[in-house]
Amino acid sequence: DEKLNRIEFLTQYMSKTIDDFKNFFQQDKEKQEYYFYELIENTLKILKASIETYKIELKIDVDKSYKSFGYPNELQQVIVVILNNAKNVLVNRGIDKPRIEISMQNNEHDFVLSISDNGGGIVKEHIDKVFDPYFTTKHNTQGTGLGLYISKLLIEDGNRGKITASNTDVGARFDILLFKEKMHE
Repeated sequence: DEKLNRIEFLTQYMSKTIDDFKNFFQQDKEKQEYYFYELIENTLKILKASIETYKIELKIDVDKSYKSFGYPNELQQVIVVILNNAKNVLVNRGIDKPRIEISMQNNEHDFVLSISDNGGGIVKEHIDKVFDPYFTTKHNTQGTGLGLYISKLLIEDGNRGKITASNTDVGARFDILLFKEKMHE
């Protein structure tokens, strides 16, 4: 029963993803209120099996009261891409004690969602190209180089935000800045 429920959840998620991409360029799409913590929890359900399989430690430091008004499904797509890329790097590089951290800052005019890993970071020559279309470090059969490019479009065009990539002392870090919007009554 549990596996069937998981299959149903993933199928609904994929169907919703297709709809979201069809609606991306529509001007009349509806914004909605959402809580960041719930969105992250739902996103992790999608990747739960692979994160557990590779024994990746996951740390979430996001206040449950933080909420926004926008396009949560688009933000969820971006988080899936970043987490999946982090997982792949941790696994492919054989990182001992792999870890992904998700944290959030609530500033006066914006939220900053940060996702970081301990996978060794992005190669210097690649860091300025990670959001370019068709740029990939994976073999042709494993990646198209569109995940982070589409993520940039979803955040910057769709959500009036900004996404950046940088290196920390131990790995890569992606920051998603989302400007605060008021709900229209």
